[in-house]
Amino acid sequence: MKQNGIYDMLGQLQASPNVYFLSEGMDFDSNQFNPQTKTITWNSRVGFYTDNLYEMSPVEVLNHEIDHALEYDTNPIQQKTYGGIKDPNYSNLEEKRVITGSEQETAQKLGKLKPGEVTRDNHGGSPYETTSPISTEPKWSCTPSKE
Repeated sequence: MKQNGIYDMLGQLQASPNVYFLSEGMDFDSNQFNPQTKTITWNSRVGFYTDNLYEMSPVEVLNHEIDHALEYDTNPIQQKTYGGIKDPNYSNLEEKRVITGSEQETAQKLGKLKPGEVTRDNHGGSPYETTSPISTEPKWSCTPSKE
């Protein structure tokens, strides 16, 4: 994360006087931040195909969840308020804030977006297993049978 310039939010969270936890997720849908337990659950081998056909690596997914935790740390009232306001495309305003903000910045810093492109314009997509935390290469590939 430091090497690619996407460490800032994690560094800020680590500098907080509050204690946050990083828990290893075991399921495909386990990536999340829980403000009640101050826990980021992250599956280090699960990337995400967005509805815009962008491939998020697991570390990008982690950075997304770190942003939720950092907002809770620095502005918990707004984080809770935004989480409760529905949005037709992004589920809620907190997801919209992260997706249209730090998620785009992370992808740009990684050199994965061309000018005018976005990772996604909604909260949709599909998780998939990757070969490593920094890869978007699927662990499994499907090759059609000739039979």
